[in-house]
Amino acid sequence: MSALCLALSSNASASLIDAQQVAINYDVSDEQLSSKGSHAAFTKAMAEAKQAIDEETKGWQEKYSEIESSDNPIQYFHAGNVAQLESTDLIVRGNEMMLRVQVEELFSKFGEKIPSEVALSIRQLRISVAKLRMSITNVMDMEKQLRPAISADKASFTMTPDALESMKAATKNAYFH
Repeated sequence: MSALCLALSSNASASLIDAQQVAINYDVSDEQLSSKGSHAAFTKAMAEAKQAIDEETKGWQEKYSEIESSDNPIQYFHAGNVAQLESTDLIVRGNEMMLRVQVEELFSKFGEKIPSEVALSIRQLRISVAKLRMSITNVMDMEKQLRPAISADKASFTMTPDALESMKAATKNAYFH
């Protein structure tokens, strides 16, 4: 129950890193343009990373459902889990941003030379990573809703004779034009 781990699995973490590495190492040379095999290796690597990330997303959606259907959802968000959840969110957001930058670099470098199946596999991977981020964000939003509201220190004013004299003095010295 409260032992639910709100961290990224090692498989999904490795897949995020693998996807970045594949994107970095992709090169569109004349040799590769004529060879379907090199594109197949790239799209296969992207598909494997996408599959692992999709499985992780499904896991996060299940965690969300379990927490939501619980009679006492706050029990899932003890200090350790919240710290893991925040770290997981940062990791996924950082990886998503790095992947976006690498893909933009890839498209600016090679542009129209990139075959459509490669572009499609990249797009599908980015969509999967965005879905994972949103699943984690949904769990974080639930935690924020359950968090007790922190009462803000409200300014209090007690009318004392000294305060009354100070207000009178301040009002007397004000000039209105």
